[in-house]
Amino acid sequence: MFEVLLMRFVWRNFPIPEPNVVAVVAGGLLQIIVPASFLPPSAAWLMVGMILISMGIVITIWAVLEAR
Repeated sequence: MFEVLLMRFVWRNFPIPEPNVVAVVAGGLLQIIVPASFLPPSAAWLMVGMILISMGIVITIWAVLEAR
């Protein structure tokens, strides 16, 4: 759950209007770029898909909790 840790860090330290979205995208990009450079293309794309799905789940949960 690297995205959540990054979200909390950004949210506490930087006054960004939508910190959750910014942090999730940044964390996801870091997770995609660094390991994908060591993988064959098909495995890299599979990982990209998995991370995008997990980012979507995190954003959805965050939005539900914020809406309460």
